[in-house]
Amino acid sequence: MIGIIVLSHGDFAEEAIQSAALLAGQQPSLIGIGLHHGKAPEQFRQELQVAIKKLDVGEGVLVLVDFYGGTPANEVMKLMKTQPIHVVSGLNLGMLLEVILKRDQVSLADLAAIAVNSGVATIVDMNQRYQELTKEGEDGNEECRISEN
Repeated sequence: MIGIIVLSHGDFAEEAIQSAALLAGQQPSLIGIGLHHGKAPEQFRQELQVAIKKLDVGEGVLVLVDFYGGTPANEVMKLMKTQPIHVVSGLNLGMLLEVILKRDQVSLADLAAIAVNSGVATIVDMNQRYQELTKEGEDGNEECRISEN
């Protein structure tokens, strides 16, 4: 099984995992690590190295990080050359759910591509989408094609 590590500033990583658990259940081989005030970047990187070692069972580890350019992303980039990881930034819940559900079916590289594609696909301008799903009927009343489920 491909391990998954979620990195963020503050509690976002752990909370994203808890939110995913509401929809997909508790997951094995999934760790969240947050960078909090007072934690040195070196300490954060050491925690990350321990988590990688714990989760890598030969298939590698997918690392999802909150955003590119922040300290969590910078620290994981320092490990890319020496660790069996593939890193994707721009964490969102849709991305996390998709990789959780597909990690047993694909390679690490393919799972990273799924993360990127899913992350992009789940960013939607809801006002625009609403306009696309609604239309004005001949009687002047708005008809809506939004599912109630």
